[in-house]
Amino acid sequence: GGERTTSITKLDEKTVLRLVALSPSVTSKILMETISEARKQVRGY
Repeated sequence: GGERTTSITKLDEKTVLRLVALSPSVTSKILMETISEARKQVRGY
């Protein structure tokens, strides 16, 4: 699937998800799946 990393940070008082693709084999589909999974995990953060 390709290497990627996620983190949560604050920008201008907003909590945001930072997603970084570490490999050219990471597809947009993989990124969207990663975002979907991250949303499930941080609900109510």
